[in-house]
Amino acid sequence: MPVYDQRVWEMFLEIKNEPPSQFTPKDVIRIIHRRRPQVKANTIRAHMIGCTPNHPSHKYYSMPHDIFHYMSDGKYRLLGPEETRPPKEEMAQEPEVAEESREFSYEFERDLEHHLVENLEAIEPGLKLYVQDKETDEEQFVTDVGKIDVLGRDKNGDFVVIEVKGSEATDKAIGQLLRYMGWVKKKLAKQERVRGIIIAKKASDELKYAVSNLENVAIKEYEVQFNFRNVESVK
Repeated sequence: MPVYDQRVWEMFLEIKNEPPSQFTPKDVIRIIHRRRPQVKANTIRAHMIGCTPNHPSHKYYSMPHDIFHYMSDGKYRLLGPEETRPPKEEMAQEPEVAEESREFSYEFERDLEHHLVENLEAIEPGLKLYVQDKETDEEQFVTDVGKIDVLGRDKNGDFVVIEVKGSEATDKAIGQLLRYMGWVKKKLAKQERVRGIIIAKKASDELKYAVSNLENVAIKEYEVQFNFRNVESVK
């Protein structure tokens, strides 16, 4: 099940005739918010990048559908029929299974991220969410090198970059984390330190070896507990 009643790329197709011939993300956000004000602005921005194959950051947000073309002045336009490609191969092979699996993984990670944001003190005392734009309620932190799952500041004011994995985390996670940590160091931190935490259901041995020589990166594994309640039958 998608986060909203419709997938964001489907919203783009729904409103494709409404923006001017060239438009900005703000134009698209404004149009979508007329129908669905609950869709977060940063979510729309990230999906626009993912649906724009020539955008410099497309590889960090890749989506199965190409819809937009990125202009040199920072604006977008719709791709013409001759420019569009069919959905990417991995989605075309078994669309229902692939889509369902990806939706579940995405939903679970987002639920996990939301739980972590609401309980950052459980990760370590004094850890708080870092919010640059006070007008947004987006929990993920959008950068030009991808979305940081959770960006926090500890009790000393240092930055903490958290990478969340819904299942097993492999050593590929360390590349993502270090990329985000480097961005935070260059773009946000002044005198503050930057460290990272990988949170996963399980950490692979390869990841443990990769992190063992990094003093500013830690791994935490989580456990899930289920509670069940009886549901009365319909009378």
